[in-house]
Amino acid sequence: KAREATKKFFSEGVGSPQYAFFYGVPGTGKTALVEASFCDEEVITLIGSGDTDTNDLYGSFIQTPSGKFEWVDGGFIRAVEFGLPFFIDEIGLIDPKELSPVYGVMDGRKEITIPMNPERGTIKVHENFYVISATNPNAPGVRMSEALLSRFAIQAELTTDWKLAEKLGVPKTMVSVAQNLFKRTQGDTAEISWSP
Repeated sequence: KAREATKKFFSEGVGSPQYAFFYGVPGTGKTALVEASFCDEEVITLIGSGDTDTNDLYGSFIQTPSGKFEWVDGGFIRAVEFGLPFFIDEIGLIDPKELSPVYGVMDGRKEITIPMNPERGTIKVHENFYVISATNPNAPGVRMSEALLSRFAIQAELTTDWKLAEKLGVPKTMVSVAQNLFKRTQGDTAEISWSP
């Protein structure tokens, strides 16, 4: 039932500008939620880092064994063209200016052109194209601009439900240890920076 509800949550946003952004500490299931929701279909995933640039979105020319160069579309372009969900994991680690191709499409522009390969032509945005993103807002190097956040109509913080963990059969001792470690990560006087 939970999987069906999650799938419905995502499908109601497909074809509309209601893109989803999940945030929370590591281990709360942000990535797992997306993977489980779309397990029956292809999801194109980009794992963000400080080195992610527009080539990771658009694509690039690669050298073939014969020594010639051939254009290969990036995952974002494939998702746009074929109407696939595009999941940007750790979006907060990507320099916001590198996400400009995504911004344009999320704003409702119905086409995109690849500047580094004019021969590729203009690509029409498929009606089923959809963007989902996730990040740990407390990770070092995270930058979340207002321009980026304003494009996500659905924003949800994922947290840990300690009582549910017990109901699912996680031993009480494990839950208690995890909960106590988590408490030590909170506040201005946090004793540790991360907990499982």
